[in-house]
Amino acid sequence: MKFVSWIIAAALAASVIPAHAQNRIGRGLPSGGGQAQGGPLALLYVVSGVRDNGGAANVGTATTFHCTNASTAAENIQIQVRDFAGGVVSDHTYPLNSGRTWTTSTHDTAVFDEDADLSPGGTIIQGLAFIFATTQFMFCSAMLVEAASPTPSGISLHMVRFSPVAGTSE
Repeated sequence: MKFVSWIIAAALAASVIPAHAQNRIGRGLPSGGGQAQGGPLALLYVVSGVRDNGGAANVGTATTFHCTNASTAAENIQIQVRDFAGGVVSDHTYPLNSGRTWTTSTHDTAVFDEDADLSPGGTIIQGLAFIFATTQFMFCSAMLVEAASPTPSGISLHMVRFSPVAGTSE
């Protein structure tokens, strides 16, 4: 009799206590959160300290951006570079296939094989960049480099992340 009472009590408790499904989206896995290429661009990063001396390829100082598409679909990325007063000096959008790492600089450098040129057409001092993407599963870094150096030599720039992937930190 006690056994039957315990089973009835357990069944009543189970029916009263609400069950919550586990949310697995946004746990750092590129599934169920990104939008396919052509979706709306959303702000991912803001980076301050962008610099370009206006020099030719492989000369002077440039700012380099590396971005990796961790989404399971092709996505778009947009980098908008502004000068110290906020004026837009470069604004380009590029497609990136799934799993691809992409590199661009404000002008060509000897150390990296750039996929694209963000050439602002002049000098940038105390600049700013906005990075937009069609997925939150895009990860980027930025650095100032000596464009003539064939070995990595430069300064890492601090990037502020918007729309972070849940459970991650950058």
